[in-house]
Amino acid sequence: MKDRAVWAALGIALLLNWIWNLQGNYLFTILRVAFDFDLTLATQVSAFYSAFSVLTGCLLGFVVFMVRRLKVFIISGVIGAQILLGIAGGMFPFPALASLEVVLQHEQLAVMIGLYLAMYNLGAAFGNAMAGAIWTQVMPGQLERRLAEFKNATALAALAYGDPFTFIDEYSFNTSKRRAIVDAYRHSRRILVVVGICMCVPLIGFAVALRNPKLNDSQTLAEESMPAPPAPVIEMEPRRT
Repeated sequence: MKDRAVWAALGIALLLNWIWNLQGNYLFTILRVAFDFDLTLATQVSAFYSAFSVLTGCLLGFVVFMVRRLKVFIISGVIGAQILLGIAGGMFPFPALASLEVVLQHEQLAVMIGLYLAMYNLGAAFGNAMAGAIWTQVMPGQLERRLAEFKNATALAALAYGDPFTFIDEYSFNTSKRRAIVDAYRHSRRILVVVGICMCVPLIGFAVALRNPKLNDSQTLAEESMPAPPAPVIEMEPRRT
């Protein structure tokens, strides 16, 4: 656990899903309400990350087999996550797990992979909790403030917050009430994205902290990557005269 190849990979696993769920938790609702996507298109766009990350991860495996390096793809994926989320999602989670595996002895593998996946799910839980906290604290006030000029503003805000899909069925995208809701959703979305971008700073730090061993055909690089244990101290007994 003290080796940076281990704790850096675990940090990536934790922050990856944390940041993803911050921006992805309400993505479907935002696409439907704030961008007026229909049901089919909103569902497809919401699934882009999973589809492209798995596809990219599979293709990247062949590239890694040729170049025998992992760290460059992890750092590129972290930076590219803000540009092409799905492609980036395939460029660093899978290499991060591989970079952890190559520095482990065989008897350590099962425990550390389980810990990596546990951190992955823990990050998802933290991301969902943080996104929910931001959404519930920001959105109701934004709705009430932006709908204050209309009659029954409180009822409208409650409907838009509690049942947004019914609201968009009643008010088309070009109506003034719907535009007010769109502004509130975009404001809340902006906060979620800004918080996620800020959390990318430690994620990049973990990516940079990883080791960058040269891969070969060996089953493990543990002996090459792990620091050597300290030499035993042999105490000499004093000679008796």
